[in-house]
Amino acid sequence: MFVPINVQTDKDFSDFVDSVFVSYAKKGGVNAAIEARYPPVMSIPPGNYSSEHARLKDVLQDSTFVCNIRDLSNAYTDKNYNLKYSVTPGLHAVDLLPTFYNLNLDLDAFGDALPYPLLPGFGAFAQAYQSYLTSHARSGDPNTYRKKLSIPATITWPKPGASGDAFTQVLNVGDVGFRLITDGQSAKSKCDFWLNVAAAVTNLGGYAPPGSVVPSTLVPVKNDPSENYAT
Repeated sequence: MFVPINVQTDKDFSDFVDSVFVSYAKKGGVNAAIEARYPPVMSIPPGNYSSEHARLKDVLQDSTFVCNIRDLSNAYTDKNYNLKYSVTPGLHAVDLLPTFYNLNLDLDAFGDALPYPLLPGFGAFAQAYQSYLTSHARSGDPNTYRKKLSIPATITWPKPGASGDAFTQVLNVGDVGFRLITDGQSAKSKCDFWLNVAAAVTNLGGYAPPGSVVPSTLVPVKNDPSENYAT
């Protein structure tokens, strides 16, 4: 959905990365590090990708979408609950439908408001899903006020396990209901790389807050990482 269709070759990929990052990042080696992490389709020996679309999809997914989950989970350790919405068609933002779904649409007929189900059968699922969200809003725990009797049945939603590379005990919301999974999309190894990228770009530009410089091992930074910082 978000991958530019005009990126067809390794050169196109390089040009895209160059267009996203400032010139001093490329000069400092950040762009080359990204291309090494996501190796070219025509690389020798062969890389991980059979197409530029798949290569760029991974870059955009990791840098822009899924690693935000890792960052927020790290910031709110032992306070957050992780969820993966996998209901078909599984597109970006389709979880908004059950989040704000109104069980009935009132239709005026002969002066009376008649309830009309917008999506037959979807209402029960939406109510179960919403019960997790509203319970968390009310109590800080999605389980306290969740619907215990529903179809599909809700389950206890624990806080995620973060001891390994992938999150465990993630609530998967799928076509057949709710279950717990291990979610490798926001893997620590991938997201640590992008934290390293962010630190490198910030430090190379000299925009790191004095006294709060986040070190980067991605590329050498020889300048003062706070030289251009201004409040």
